[in-house]
Amino acid sequence: MHKTVQIVATCLVIALIVTAIMLYEQHYNNSQKIKLSEQPVNTQLRAELVPNINFTDTNGKSYKLHELDESIVFLHFWASWCVPCLAEIPDMLELVDKADGKLAIVAVSIDTDMKKLESFMKRLKKKHGNKVNNPHIYWVTDADKEISLKTFNIAKVPETIVINKERLMIKKIVGENDWLSAETKALIE
Repeated sequence: MHKTVQIVATCLVIALIVTAIMLYEQHYNNSQKIKLSEQPVNTQLRAELVPNINFTDTNGKSYKLHELDESIVFLHFWASWCVPCLAEIPDMLELVDKADGKLAIVAVSIDTDMKKLESFMKRLKKKHGNKVNNPHIYWVTDADKEISLKTFNIAKVPETIVINKERLMIKKIVGENDWLSAETKALIE
């Protein structure tokens, strides 16, 4: 009888531990989902000169950020596994397409799996055609986090730094954004 009580007590303790773990995981997963669906945080930055980073696009061409011809640059950090990032790409393509060369988007992917990124880019080109190849969009990979984390302290995506024609960082947008809104379009004019 005593062994039976011990076995039942042990089973109850294990059940309580498993339940506690499941509740914690459910709470953690729900809090992550809430963060992904929040409205973007638009932060005015104290205008600082953007670091003149060198970057190489996915076609192997090298650039310096300060030497881009476009007057406004959106330094956009994203990943192919990020659902909000993927949701906003079509609108970003539309925005840069209608900006008449005034806007550059330096789209910095933080993906570490290059095969998955390449596969995603193929699907994106198939779906959106020439808009993906717009000469004012610079597709950049940053698997080593040299640009995102080490230079700009970007730890989550999507996140965008708006850079004006003097190459001053003037705004930071954290989270998914409405890229076709009047507020966003006003940044280009």
